[in-house]
Amino acid sequence: MAEAKNVKDHPERPAINWLIKEVLDALCLEDKVKSNKEGSSEDSLEKRCSEICKRMNSQRTISAIGMKGSFEDPAARMAHVYLHFTKNAYLVNSVLADAYAACTHIQSSTTVFNEVMKAIDWGRLTVFSLGGGPGDDILGVLMFLHRHGFNAKVSGSIAGKCGAWEKTMNNIFKSLNTAQGADVKIEKDKLTPQQLYTQNLWRRLDGGIKYYKSDIRAPAYFMQPYSAEAMALGQADIILLPFRCVCFSKMTRTVVGHFKTFWRT
Repeated sequence: MAEAKNVKDHPERPAINWLIKEVLDALCLEDKVKSNKEGSSEDSLEKRCSEICKRMNSQRTISAIGMKGSFEDPAARMAHVYLHFTKNAYLVNSVLADAYAACTHIQSSTTVFNEVMKAIDWGRLTVFSLGGGPGDDILGVLMFLHRHGFNAKVSGSIAGKCGAWEKTMNNIFKSLNTAQGADVKIEKDKLTPQQLYTQNLWRRLDGGIKYYKSDIRAPAYFMQPYSAEAMALGQADIILLPFRCVCFSKMTRTVVGHFKTFWRT
């Protein structure tokens, strides 16, 4: 099993908080410019987001205040990202780090997590998220790899009911690349600690994240034979379930078998 390297890391939470602030500020500015151009009289995106955050906090729920199709509203998605993105990413990061720490003390090569470590040794890790929304759980996997100095590339995909999350997800992960691609060269000594950290996460991502619009609450539809979603799920080394449950490759059949039961509980 691959051994972790000692990585002198910059503070993670300030970097992710900075990333989310940059993305949300850009979305608010884009909305303001669009509203001014169209002469819209609607409340600003920032104001609507603030109101939804208050309602989410008062109802103690991670959903978009129980309104049908509410995540189609960019303000609801923005509020969810503001309230939950960082802590969800940290939760996945912590679960993987704890599993790795536990497995390093087990004298066996047959543990489930060791199967994941084999994929890391090979240099490529495939992650599939069910209902991952903006991709906070996949970011948590990138954070885990960076924390321990693993150089594996992550191929990620998400299946979710609300297709509008794809745009939000792309905005966030595009912002990881502080240098904005090969056309703009930024020397490391000119990057802030936050920018350097997010740049290192971006380098561990193998291309963009694929988003499948699927009714994940209807397993009979979602798990149709040979569907793109089912194929991606079957090939995953790590499966990230709603409510941040983490499963590994050997458990794929169990996850699929109990998928319907999972949603009923």
